[in-house]
Amino acid sequence: MQNRREHRRRNTPHLSMVFDADTDQVLGWLVDITSGGMMLVVNSAIERYKEFHVRIVLPTMVSDRTNLELRARAAWCKKDDNPDYYKAGFEFLDIREEDENLIYSVMHAMNLVG
Repeated sequence: MQNRREHRRRNTPHLSMVFDADTDQVLGWLVDITSGGMMLVVNSAIERYKEFHVRIVLPTMVSDRTNLELRARAAWCKKDDNPDYYKAGFEFLDIREEDENLIYSVMHAMNLVG
């Protein structure tokens, strides 16, 4: 399978939670993130192409913000090494430049930028 990722992903050493902003339910835990998408560990399989309004709890305050809300679409989902969980990749939809900059700032603050 050809890797179509445009941005190099960085693993997050923090347990940042991601919520379905419409239901306020935990969607999963952030594994890695770029300005183009994210990977989560989730409790159950997520349907490919399903769209979500997500709220990412930032691991550190940046620009007076502690979370980020945006639209994301599930690109893939597969069983995790731990059979109780799944890993799911999401692409961000219509991300604003301000939010891209916020993600980069968080990555930089957490030493996730090389």
